[in-house]
Amino acid sequence: MEVPDSKKEEKKEEKKEEEVKKEEKKEEEQIVNPWEVKGEVDYDKLLKQWGAEIIDEKLMERFEKVTKKPIHPWIKRGLFFCHRDLNLILDAYEKGENFFLYTGRGPTSDALHIGHLIPFLFTKWLQDVLDCYLVIQISDDEKFYFKDNKFKEIYKQGYYERYNCNRI
Repeated sequence: MEVPDSKKEEKKEEKKEEEVKKEEKKEEEQIVNPWEVKGEVDYDKLLKQWGAEIIDEKLMERFEKVTKKPIHPWIKRGLFFCHRDLNLILDAYEKGENFFLYTGRGPTSDALHIGHLIPFLFTKWLQDVLDCYLVIQISDDEKFYFKDNKFKEIYKQGYYERYNCNRI
């Protein structure tokens, strides 16, 4: 017994709707921010959302040509796979213009661990290779504005900032 064409079309439409709903749910579930990662991570979506670009072979070759230094192993291995404005930094470096690098930390304890060490080591490497200044911000303001902490709690955590600064 053959299913009428209208039923086939109805089934196709239902299947499309299910796929769209599934995709929408997938998008809703993805949360990636400094405090949590939730859901299935779509890296292409994150690149667009954060205005980042992939570090491809062409950019790695340009980096080595401009700096006359080998690319960092963490870039070669894909640990650091995207960037924002690296082309602008290389442009400034080629022209001999001054620029600075920026990174930061929002301490909530007196502990520094490998998760903190990796970006600091990488940024220090960039500083050495590019012969530029490096700014490290200790960010109390983020805790106040984005973590719903009371000012008194943040003030008490000042010990962590001082302790972390000594360790950095």
